[in-house]
Amino acid sequence: MSVLVVVSDLVFKEKIAAAGRELSVELLFARTLTKARTVAQERRCQDCLVDLHLKGEDPIEIGTALKEEGLVERVHAFFSHVEVEKEDDALLAGFDEVLPRSKFFARLPDILSQAVRDEG
Repeated sequence: MSVLVVVSDLVFKEKIAAAGRELSVELLFARTLTKARTVAQERRCQDCLVDLHLKGEDPIEIGTALKEEGLVERVHAFFSHVEVEKEDDALLAGFDEVLPRSKFFARLPDILSQAVRDEG
């Protein structure tokens, strides 16, 4: 099983990729809803990680669509701690976990490990 990651920032993408490599978790990256749908349909992705500061498309729309369409089971998101309205919007949209970036990256190994445990 893989984890779908929706992120456009290269620094955050590399931090997530490094955590995935360390834990031997396959990560599949997308930047658009179309690509995320395609990846999730082709591969079994239980979890999706979403950067709420995604450039180019609405990250809340992406996470919501993937979950509503049954393409992922859980959506985890991260945001800049100074923009708490993004947290509120994501939680109202049904995201499972929404954390400030610092807490998200501190919890990332646990999130990825849980995704791997849940696959079996």
